[in-house]
Amino acid sequence: MNDINNKPLTPKTIGETEDIFYIPLYQRLFEWDIPTIKQLLDDLYEQMRSSNGNSEYYVGMLTSTVQHRLVDGQQRFTVLMLLGIAMRQYYGEWSKFLISEKKKEIRLRFDARDNDEQYLNTIIEKEDSLKDAENFIYQNRKMRDGIDFIQTYVENLSGEKVNYAKYVYEHLTFFISFLPENYSQEYLNKYFERMNSTGKNLEAHERLKVELLKKIGNDKDFYTSIWNRVSQMNAPLFCNRDNESTEEFKGRIRNAILAQNAKIWTFIDGFKIDETNTTSNSIKSIIDIEASPEKPKRERQPNQSYCFLSFPDFLLQCLYLFIGEKGEKGEKGEKDDRIVSTFFNKTNLSDTFKKHLLDKNPTSEDVKDFFELLLRYRMLVDIYFVRIRYEEAGDYNYELDMLPEEEENSENKKTLKMFEEMLYVSSSPSTYYKWFDPFIELVDQPELLSAGKLYNSLKEIDDNNHPIEKLGIENNEDQNTCSALSYNEGKLDKRYWFWRLDFYIWLNRKKLFPEDPKDQESNARNVKVRNVIENYVFRRNRSIEHIAPQTPQQESKLKLDPKDLNSFGNLAMISGGLNSSLSNSTYEEKQGKVKSYINRSLGGSIESLKLLCAFAKNEEWNKDKIHEHETAMLNILRDSYSSELKS
Repeated sequence: MNDINNKPLTPKTIGETEDIFYIPLYQRLFEWDIPTIKQLLDDLYEQMRSSNGNSEYYVGMLTSTVQHRLVDGQQRFTVLMLLGIAMRQYYGEWSKFLISEKKKEIRLRFDARDNDEQYLNTIIEKEDSLKDAENFIYQNRKMRDGIDFIQTYVENLSGEKVNYAKYVYEHLTFFISFLPENYSQEYLNKYFERMNSTGKNLEAHERLKVELLKKIGNDKDFYTSIWNRVSQMNAPLFCNRDNESTEEFKGRIRNAILAQNAKIWTFIDGFKIDETNTTSNSIKSIIDIEASPEKPKRERQPNQSYCFLSFPDFLLQCLYLFIGEKGEKGEKGEKDDRIVSTFFNKTNLSDTFKKHLLDKNPTSEDVKDFFELLLRYRMLVDIYFVRIRYEEAGDYNYELDMLPEEEENSENKKTLKMFEEMLYVSSSPSTYYKWFDPFIELVDQPELLSAGKLYNSLKEIDDNNHPIEKLGIENNEDQNTCSALSYNEGKLDKRYWFWRLDFYIWLNRKKLFPEDPKDQESNARNVKVRNVIENYVFRRNRSIEHIAPQTPQQESKLKLDPKDLNSFGNLAMISGGLNSSLSNSTYEEKQGKVKSYINRSLGGSIESLKLLCAFAKNEEWNKDKIHEHETAMLNILRDSYSSELKS
């Protein structure tokens, strides 16, 4: 036990011990939902990419008795078990964490929840674990959904699956603090209640709040309220008030935009602040923050919408803008992606704020300006940026409901929403600034901007970030080609261009699949295809795969030379799961499945509009069809640089 007391631990170091951990009777059921798990997986992935897999990702402190009964941290330890179950197929060392080799027991036991323990046992001990568990009468749905989501997430990483599973095993780091052996059961129960009445452990941004508030003279209560309200990223600032009509609600949002800096908190719910309060009490350290007497509320529920930025990510984006306003150079003027990546790495949150703000000896007014900027930008994020709506079993969609515009512009509003979806999935916390910063500066003015104007401005920003010259499209005897988008060719970020292409296929769906009143059969087919395109949802973590497979089945008559096989015309970006299901099937078999999606006779969804165009427009697939498809898709990309909406 004491060998691991207060030492940095990973699944690997735990797997090298004989330790078994227990969840006591008084602990609540496993409660992590899909958005929470996704956030962890995204953070781990970003940390792996930014550090080349060489730095630790910390998930905090767990508290245990000397008998290894988890007083605090059972949710996180359970997630470690789910990670191990999902990732062991990619990195077998995870099995050492799941089961103690010497004791032959699973690593996590339950004092009073036999069904949960048996459920985990069933999953861990069987090869085809989830199918076996389905036959088990009792299922812990939260655990099952978590494992499903983790498996899908890792599968979608394509060539990075093994490295990611290995990175998490070796670098997901935590500490375990053991309580004194003489603590009675009664005291442990009280300790647990106190832990759960004050919420989770203080995070980096909570410590940062204290450091910033120390710089403020008066009005600490007021600026504390700003921080607390803004930090609830998954609770919109604007909510319908009692007996408030839709028009009144939209009017309040419009008034907040037009008011800009003039006491915008008066338009926002949850701001019960005495503006005359000039309390000068000093906050000296973390322990000066009073614990809340209320039990923490669950932030996330199915079918609610969430901001695409976490609060630490939002803080860093705002700091980046703030230091630009103050005229600071450094990272703001650097072009080196590694430096920018360090700036936006939220594991460096405290150090980044220390370097760029706290060590600059800011005045009280400087810090107040930053807090007010947080509130203003958070309001603009709620109004002008898409939110993610999670549904059952980890599926999600998007919404852009707060944009205060008239009904006749609804099509422009949907176009803006889809374009923001594309930018979201093609970005990461370390690259959001390329479009987040200029866009939020655009909307940061006391003026109501139409969806059409917003789209055109955002499109101009994106066009400048991704000039078509990067592709080097060649025209050879009326044949468009693009070697930069060929399979495994060069270092260009190919995934962005596939996402961009999908957006402009969506935008031009009526032109690509037009109404044809003279041919009822063709018209009916085009209507079905347009409906599929209309309901397309952008997803992250796609892998670039071949339409005609690299290793075709024996009955396939299609033989392609490497140049045509690996050309842009023969590629699509889909999830690893879909690629696995289609595998090395012939073009005809793949087309049959896609047509089943279109006709809704087969469950699932279309994951690539480029792929849909290939199958919907071509009954057969050969060298000439590949070239035609490539030319058509490159023409869409080329034309995308001139398409604008009428504001």
